[in-house]
Amino acid sequence: MGKKLEEAVTISGKLPLEEGMGKGKRRPVVAELEDEEEFEDEELTEQIIARDFRVSWEHRFSPRYSFHDTTTVSPMRYTEGPIPRYACCCDALQIFSLQVKEAKDGLDWPLHVYGLVATRDSVDQRRNLLFKRTRDNCQILTPQDSHLLLTGPSRAVV
Repeated sequence: MGKKLEEAVTISGKLPLEEGMGKGKRRPVVAELEDEEEFEDEELTEQIIARDFRVSWEHRFSPRYSFHDTTTVSPMRYTEGPIPRYACCCDALQIFSLQVKEAKDGLDWPLHVYGLVATRDSVDQRRNLLFKRTRDNCQILTPQDSHLLLTGPSRAVV
């Protein structure tokens, strides 16, 4: 793709703002366009993966659940009765915290964080919420306090 950009972009002379500057190092316009195109390609790839996941999920599970349903499975510590014979040990994910390490791509501290972070697993295909905040009830993160206050998970992620 870089070749196409080089052929499409031709620059002759200096730009008006560069007249008289002459000292600063500037990246070629072609390199800047390649970086933008690479970012757009990554973003497009992520969008395609998300779309494909949703289409696949809805094909398999929509007869039983809505894509936006949250889990109704309670934590195992609240389960009463004897352990069934077919029960077995399996791997689980334990999430302790989520932290924003740095603000980049035009974001500045403090960050007003809202939205939804959820997992899905093999026990229940509905969302197991980790973080859920509305815009009116956002969490404000600073460099000194950059951990999200988790609202979940409501049970182990298996």
